[in-house]
Amino acid sequence: MAADAQTDLSHAAASLNAAISSVREFPRSVWMELLRRDQCERWRSGRRTPVEIYIDLLPELSADREDILILISGEVQLRREIGEACTLREYQTRFPELADDIALQFDLDPYFSQRNDSSDTGRGRSGFSNADLPGYEIFRELGRGASGVIYLARRISLDRLVAVKAIPLSAGDPHRLSRQRREASILSRLQHPHVVQIYDVIETPGMLYLIIEYVNGPTLTESTTGSPQPPQAAARLVLTLAEAIHVVHEAGVLHRDLKPSNILLTSAGEPKITDFGLAKLLSNDSQLTTDNCLLGTPCYMPPEQASGSAGECRREGDVYSLGAILYELLTGRPPFRGVTVLDTLSLIRDREPVACRASQPQTPRDLETICLKCLAKAPQERYETAAALADDLSRFLDGAAIKARPPSRIETAVRWCRRRPAIAGLGAGLLVAILAGFGGILWQWNRAETERQLADQQSVEIQRTAERLRTALVLVERGHTFRSWRRWDDAVDALDEAIRLCPELRSAWEERGSLFTEMGLWDYALADRRQAFELNEPALAVDWWSLAVLMVEEHDQEGYRRLCARMGERFSGYSDQNATDCIRAECLLPGVGIDYGHAEERLRATPTHGYDPLSLYVRGLVQLRAGKLDSAASSCLESLQLGTDWKERALNYPLLALANAKRGAAGEARAELENATSAREHWIQDLYTSGDTNWIGDKGMSAEWGVSPSAWLEYNHLYDEARSELHQPPANDDVRLIVLRARALAAIDRSDAADASYRRAIALDPGNEFVRAERQRCEAYRRVKEGDFARGADEFAAAIKTEPTDVRLWVNSAHAHLAAGMIDEYRRDCREMLRRFRVTKNPADADLVVWSCVARPDALPSMEELLPLADLSAAAYPGAARTRGAALVRAGRCEEALREFDKAARFNIPNPSVMCLQAIAGCRLGQIALAREHLDAASRWIAEADRRTLPDIDMPKPCWGNLVWYDHQDALRLLDEANRLLANPSLAK
Repeated sequence: MAADAQTDLSHAAASLNAAISSVREFPRSVWMELLRRDQCERWRSGRRTPVEIYIDLLPELSADREDILILISGEVQLRREIGEACTLREYQTRFPELADDIALQFDLDPYFSQRNDSSDTGRGRSGFSNADLPGYEIFRELGRGASGVIYLARRISLDRLVAVKAIPLSAGDPHRLSRQRREASILSRLQHPHVVQIYDVIETPGMLYLIIEYVNGPTLTESTTGSPQPPQAAARLVLTLAEAIHVVHEAGVLHRDLKPSNILLTSAGEPKITDFGLAKLLSNDSQLTTDNCLLGTPCYMPPEQASGSAGECRREGDVYSLGAILYELLTGRPPFRGVTVLDTLSLIRDREPVACRASQPQTPRDLETICLKCLAKAPQERYETAAALADDLSRFLDGAAIKARPPSRIETAVRWCRRRPAIAGLGAGLLVAILAGFGGILWQWNRAETERQLADQQSVEIQRTAERLRTALVLVERGHTFRSWRRWDDAVDALDEAIRLCPELRSAWEERGSLFTEMGLWDYALADRRQAFELNEPALAVDWWSLAVLMVEEHDQEGYRRLCARMGERFSGYSDQNATDCIRAECLLPGVGIDYGHAEERLRATPTHGYDPLSLYVRGLVQLRAGKLDSAASSCLESLQLGTDWKERALNYPLLALANAKRGAAGEARAELENATSAREHWIQDLYTSGDTNWIGDKGMSAEWGVSPSAWLEYNHLYDEARSELHQPPANDDVRLIVLRARALAAIDRSDAADASYRRAIALDPGNEFVRAERQRCEAYRRVKEGDFARGADEFAAAIKTEPTDVRLWVNSAHAHLAAGMIDEYRRDCREMLRRFRVTKNPADADLVVWSCVARPDALPSMEELLPLADLSAAAYPGAARTRGAALVRAGRCEEALREFDKAARFNIPNPSVMCLQAIAGCRLGQIALAREHLDAASRWIAEADRRTLPDIDMPKPCWGNLVWYDHQDALRLLDEANRLLANPSLAK
């Protein structure tokens, strides 16, 4: 994502993390309504919130692919609203497990939008005509409520303007139809001057029409325009509303959506309550809305409703809403308002409202007390009825003591003075007023300051948490990229840091576990995959199978059996690839307790069974565990015949050997075991020999497994089980496998563990000089990276004795000697390299030799000898013109060198060593300004790279982690040489 989106991510994650617990309080069926509303509000308010944040904070979403697709679709639509381009590749990269589904969406829907996001709750103007409602003339649509569309109409016979609310009926649900009729009938009987009257209820096929009194005036929201109202006027208005709501409650109805926009004002300013679309009967559980929607408007919703307990709403809920209206009239804003609906629900549930007097000090304390009593979190702490609220408001307006709390003596005296000012005397009244006002202001100031400090602390902590999450997500992505580049140590460093910052981030554990699995570090992989599993169970059975084979490999049989039991429950109803992977995992070990007959039936029911060699193999595995040995052998043979191109077809060999051994066919078992041994030998040897391509960058870990690492573990387990059945020892002391583990440990800088594995391999095969040399070079590389250059040079020298043709050993030895200050030894290495590799045909080797020898101007008796090797390198790759430029600088041909550097710059950005050599060439040519320019650029590059603690995936960015260890040493040395020449130009001559 863009940089500005990454900045906004911290704010989005913070507020969403604080509010997400509110979602869990609601039924699962309304989660997507809440999340889509939240997503729209965040993006449209400028707070970019990617889908991954929702998935990480609400892991249950991963169980339903459709839910994730809905959120992805919403994000695409919202991004296109603000003019951003969205590509299929981007979303397939972000959600590889949904790649096919996302591709289908892009193919079928160019806008990639969620079609059912805001379905019509009623018929629009174009779908509703006078013919639908005889006796009425329809003029226009007035608006849309929670349960239907409202139109302006005229009752022809009475020549009276009315509002018609059209409510769609659920034709297939007779109970719901009866309930809507009964509730509409009850609402139509409500008679009160401050309740919008329902004149008639008309039912037609599929629709219910409520004929409602038409009030040609603004809503309370439109009238106040968000400005604080005079306290007396606010109290009188809410008193009127409370008396009306009491009558509604006495009629057996709850409103449940009281808010300023549902209060209409007549031309005389009298309020009328409207929109009973969410009304509920006190006598039963029926309601006009659907059972699984969010009831009410969040800003005015009582806590019990905001926590998803809509069934527990009572009269006190409407009292709360009246208090919220009073609060807004007094302060100009609702008691709680977050950035999104989820933020608002979280605030209602967890925070206390700020006192009215904090923002409007002129608010009378009694009126504030009445308001805050209405807004109490617990229903039993509010007014029991709307009539009780009306009574206290009346007392306040009359200047009498309110019942919300017993008045203190001082307050009693103040009220007495207010009622009898002539008797109390002007002086006493003023004194009491001044003292009371000063004390109240001081108390309120202290309270406000405390609340501000607490809010600041919470805000800082939320920002820190969100920043950690944002950074962790970036590090996980960086680790994934390094993993794909096989920069194992950089990948592990990035993922280690992500886990340290955000230990609850499942994707970080999963990515590191997958990395360790790919490297063959089974014990490391098991620990991480288990942690990821505990944070959130995977949605696909193949991930459970991968964890199961790791448990079997590490002899965690108890954990494996528990996993199988849970997996059987999780995927019991599946009959697809999930079923195949689940059964495959359950049959790794015998005696797990599954119904093998039922498992075989489930396999036969999968769509690809009979066409898929994997399902045939798994069927053979099930039959083996069930004791059907002949059938198991037949299934494996069928799988072999069908899966000629199946990469993992050799899995059938150890299974065939095991089945034949168990049924007494020892000769056939040994033949199949020989086939299994041959395949296994091929895989190991290929992995062992092709992996030693770049021991500097990946320590020999560049090879790929012949099959997936998890399939390799399953194969090995069945192979050892077959050998045991044939009374042969397990094949677990193969030196090559021990060396492969050592390479993997060295690749992630676990040097001590790597050395222990190398020593174990050498103990098993003392005569293997190549393993001994590999241990020495890994130890040497470790030493130079730690700064022990002399010891590293000795280890490189020891390795060279065994592998004298490895140019990288010579190069590292030369640089180690140079870094240790052993100049004579460095020059000797350079002369020997030139002698051995002068006639090489490998451009890469030639390039390494040249750059090793240009580190000092006196590396060779004649630096001209480097030019043939530089020409070979430059001919193979245009960017290697900088290699030729470096050789020309040392040969004294500086003008040619600068031209070569300019040519190379068209293909790659200069590194600091190149910049320093350009500066040296400029000094020797007397071009001081040019030399200083290159030298300053090199200094800035080095300074920026020194500040980076982790390698960066953006290669042009200055970072030592993107280079070899000696590049740092060379750059500093060449920088010093260039500075000396610039300070004393005579040296350049």
